[in-house]
Amino acid sequence: MIDAHQRRGAALITGAEKGVGRAIALALAEAGFDIAVHYRSARADADEVAQTAEGQGRMAVALQADLAMEAETAALIGQANAKLGSLRLLVNAASVFERDGVETMTRASWDAHMEANLRAPVTLAQGFVAQAEKGANNLIVNIIDQRVPRPAAKYLSYALSKSTLFTLTETLAQAVGPHGVRVNTLSLVRPPETDRRLSKGGPTPDHARSETNLHGVSGALLYLVGARSVTGQVLAVESD
Repeated sequence: MIDAHQRRGAALITGAEKGVGRAIALALAEAGFDIAVHYRSARADADEVAQTAEGQGRMAVALQADLAMEAETAALIGQANAKLGSLRLLVNAASVFERDGVETMTRASWDAHMEANLRAPVTLAQGFVAQAEKGANNLIVNIIDQRVPRPAAKYLSYALSKSTLFTLTETLAQAVGPHGVRVNTLSLVRPPETDRRLSKGGPTPDHARSETNLHGVSGALLYLVGARSVTGQVLAVESD
């Protein structure tokens, strides 16, 4: 169980200025983590998340980086260390999500998805492992969604980048286990009734604004934090 009165260490959450990343960052702050709030361009939103965490008695910092730029990505771990100390948790929540199919995919759209959704998590994992303290509860969590088990042809680059991130979880868990680091994935999936509604032309749910959905994601993440024997696993979370 997570004790909200105990300081848990520091966490870096990418894409933490809004949506799932924001919900995770605030849940971690409430649970006792100091947080590094990564953002690409929405500085005001990132500052708001950091200020909310500080209001809960946590240390917090907003860090800007374009995850498509490897030098900026590689610098994030060191920047977070300088402000918060050694990290215990890395959450790869940021992603590029744009439509491109076999007819419309370009080198630019391919690179945009692969750099932010796959290469950036690998780069951050390398930096995280290098600074991880032996014997601590060190954890990396990757975020994927239903387009991995149910890929959509019109989101070709996105689906491929997230599918490979899914594969990375098992591979990386084996590689970094000797360094005292666990790696797991949260998979955000729609329940069957939602898929049936969408197939009949029903409205698309607004995941970024669904408090019930975000609470479930945060709860699953906190479970993984506490489950110190769990690594190389994928935990599915239904999102309405």
